[in-house]
Amino acid sequence: MLLLAYVTAPADLTEVGGPRNGYVLEGHVQEVDIATGEVLFEWASLDEVPVKESRHVLEEDQGTRAEPYDYIHLNAVSLDGDDGFLVSARNTGTVYRLDRESASVDWRLGGRDSDFEIDGDARFAWQHDAHRRADGTITLFDNQSEDDAGWSRGLRLAVDEDAMTAALVTQYTPEQERLSATQGNLQELAGGNVVVGWGSRPFYSEFDRDGTLLYEATFTAGTSYRAYVLPWSASPA
Repeated sequence: MLLLAYVTAPADLTEVGGPRNGYVLEGHVQEVDIATGEVLFEWASLDEVPVKESRHVLEEDQGTRAEPYDYIHLNAVSLDGDDGFLVSARNTGTVYRLDRESASVDWRLGGRDSDFEIDGDARFAWQHDAHRRADGTITLFDNQSEDDAGWSRGLRLAVDEDAMTAALVTQYTPEQERLSATQGNLQELAGGNVVVGWGSRPFYSEFDRDGTLLYEATFTAGTSYRAYVLPWSASPA
């Protein structure tokens, strides 16, 4: 079982305009054996991700023990083969690959200190739900919220770990401009289609593998952290 947690931790916030003796919400990743409760893997963000990587504005009343600065905001973790994990961090705008054996960062995709050269149309911000797919691409929900003047969208990226480049393969966009400030996901279906959940906007959509919108539905109000298409049967039928 993969787990994410936020832990209040002391940190020097002077590089983001805060106090030297400040506090942050540190991101923690764990893999736990469900049967035994044994922690098989653990990573803590402050060991390798400094506060200065954050794109999140530190407000005047934040950075204290009572109101710690949410500098990284982990929102997804998934396996990346047998030897690593992909971790999405909203407030640094980065997808981190963690090495299982060393419990350290292999590379950063996106954000202030990206290890990859990212094509202009492949750049993302405030993202959620990063996953490596069977064809080697990485998918995610690109919120493009806060200070970014763009549309939210689903993304499929080709990531070349030899050349250290990232390029757009497919984007999944609605017919009309839509900006989802928070949440969101991209589910890959068995036949190649994808489902996009629009997070803080009350919609979900299905697209074909080339990014053509097939249908869209709304639940009129509220939010949905993620949306999935799953088998379902009713009783009585």
